[in-house]
Formats: sequence, structure tokens, C-alpha cells
Amino acid sequence: MEEVGIPHIPRFTSGYLNGSSWLVHTIDQTTGFRASSESAFLRPFLTRPNLAVYKNTLAEKIVGKVATGVQVTSEGHTFLLAASKEVIVSADLDSLPSDWPEIQYFNLPAYVGDFWNPGVGGPTDGNYATIMATLIAPKCRGNVSISSSSMHDQPLINPNWLTQQVDVELLTAGFKRLRQIFQASVLQENLTIGPEYYPGDKVSTEEQIHHFIQDAFQTMYHAAVTCKMRKPDDEMAVVDSHGLVYGTKRLRVVDASVFPFLPPNLPQGTIYELNFD
Repeated sequence: MEEVGIPHIPRFTSGYLNGSSWLVHTIDQTTGFRASSESAFLRPFLTRPNLAVYKNTLAEKIVGKVATGVQVTSEGHTFLLAASKEVIVSADLDSLPSDWPEIQYFNLPAYVGDFWNPGVGGPTDGNYATIMATLIAPKCRGNVSISSSSMHDQPLINPNWLTQQVDVELLTAGFKRLRQIFQASVLQENLTIGPEYYPGDKVSTEEQIHHFIQDAFQTMYHAAVTCKMRKPDDEMAVVDSHGLVYGTKRLRVVDASVFPFLPPNLPQGTIYELNFD
């Protein structure tokens, strides 16, 4: 990577992210399995007397502007889970400092191809590798709306991808950078034994690259920034610096939705730190 101008750095945990290094994984070395927040912070404590887990249960709504509990539905029955202190929400949703990169490159020891149909129609005549460019700090902003007052109805999600010219330009530059990496002498002399398979030389002009990105890209599924944490004079702010929801009492949000913008690199560690705080 140094040959193409990307320096080696010792790690990605120092706060400086511009460079190439091994990615830190949350993997249990005794089993080889990746640790999740569920396996690391929930499953070991299921026997605690002050913890109750409701499986296959849908949170319908938070009750009251002064949050007194959560209305839930489980196995066709609707009931209230009362809160004596606070309701804490941690849920899923299927201009940065100069040392924060916008693009992340990573590789897989396999053919990927079209992200909408990964691996489909790939080569069968040898071993292939893929280098990918990920826009991890996009400027475009999507939105999430409700389709009804019922949580049983799916939300209306508009990701608004590639609607900012700067994002298109960054991804185009990232695409070109991938080709530079593959052309590095260390790869050409030791690993590469043939021409680029996908998308190949039929994609070369700016227009062709742009259309290719539109057709083949996919999301990294790092949904965030729907309950923005900012000062109260920001009309888009939802929570304060402690995660408390403006206009309510005893209601706090502690998941990735409170980020005012998506942080660089992978957000897992940042989300854990937010919860611990």
C-alpha cells in the first residue's frame, strides 16, 4: 500500500486513521467466533435477577412525554412494561477533522462482483481476490418516516444515496484508486496472473465509472444519525449530550442513531463507548 501512497500505521485504535493496517476484530480466540454486543454483554448476564428478556416482542410505543414505560406486543398480547426511573432506547434500523478519511479500502479473498448479487456469475478457473472501496463518511442524507402510527407497519426509508456530487466524486476516485492498488508492482510480480475480471476494461471513462457505481454499489448497513445529538438550538436535534430526548422526561436514546454524523471507520467500538458513558 505504501507504493500507492497509503502509509503503514501500527493500528486503527490511535485516533489516526489515514493509512494501512490490520483491522481489529472482536473475535473470541478460544472459539474463533466473532463476539457481538449480545454475546459479550447480554448472554453472560441472563441469570441476573434484575434482568428480564422478552423474546419475539415488538416495542409499540413509549408511553407519555414523561416516559412511564413501553407498550409492547408479544405472541398477540399487548401489555405495558413500566419504568420506575427511565426508558432507555437502543434499537436497530434495518465537515470532519482532517485525519478522518472518507474512503475505507478492504479486501476479500474471493470474487464479489455486483454487490446486489455477490458472487453470481463469477469465474471458476482459479482463485480470485477483491478490493473494495467504501464511502464511510457520506455527505448525502436520507430520511426515515412512519407509514402509520403502528409499529407493525414498516417505516418509509429513503437512503438518498449518491445525491451529493462530492460523494460521487469520492467514489469515482476510490474506484480509480483500487486499480492503482492492483497495478502495484508488489501485486503484479507476486500475485496477479491475469487482467481485471470485474468490471474489466469496458468501464474506463468517467461516465462509465459513474454508471457502474450506480448499478453495482451496496450499503455497509451502518444506519445512523436519525436521532441527532446536538444543542437545542439545532432544529434537527433530537437528544442532548446525555442522550435525553428533547421535549420529554425520563427518555434516553443510546444507539448509533444519536450520532450527529457517521464516524469514520467501523462504528462498533464508538457505539460501545457511547453506551458505557
